[in-house]
Amino acid sequence: MTTGPSIEGKAQLQFAAAALKPYQPPQRRRRWPRWLTAKRLALILVADLILGSVGWHYLTKPHSGAVTAALQRAARDAGHNNWTAVYGELCANDRAQLTESDLAGAGRVALLQLGGLRGVTVTSVHNASQSLGPLNLPNAAQVSGQLVPVIGAPSAFSVTLVRELGGWHVCLSAGGYSSAAMGVSQPLGSGFTP
Repeated sequence: MTTGPSIEGKAQLQFAAAALKPYQPPQRRRRWPRWLTAKRLALILVADLILGSVGWHYLTKPHSGAVTAALQRAARDAGHNNWTAVYGELCANDRAQLTESDLAGAGRVALLQLGGLRGVTVTSVHNASQSLGPLNLPNAAQVSGQLVPVIGAPSAFSVTLVRELGGWHVCLSAGGYSSAAMGVSQPLGSGFTP
């Protein structure tokens, strides 16, 4: 009687075992690149939050210098009867409602009524915001100052400028413009809050 495997059986088992690869535990698959460790990920998130808050602050802070420059550019062009340039300084909504020739005709009449236009003096810039869902974006500004005519005394005025993709533009359709010399007073349009 024999107990245990035979010599030929042992040789066959050894041959079969040699053909098999040794056991290796399954490899875990990485979800992100090897260089992205938890500390580096935290550092990237902190930097993103800081840069995002700086960017948001820049986008929403008032730019009174840019508003003043846009208004003075439009006034200078109007004073020189360059109505093509003035038309380019209007907001998209005004350009959609008004042709360049209509603007030139009305502008010439207004300049005659004022006694010409030497320039404008800006005395105050107040930001106005427009509600877009839960956000109040400061994308408009109410500007007050003096119209300085070529002939006659300066007169008070106020006008609204809006920020569009190309910068700040005079926007009469948003409302919020007045001129004592021309007897015009239009309140600020709906959707804007000072």
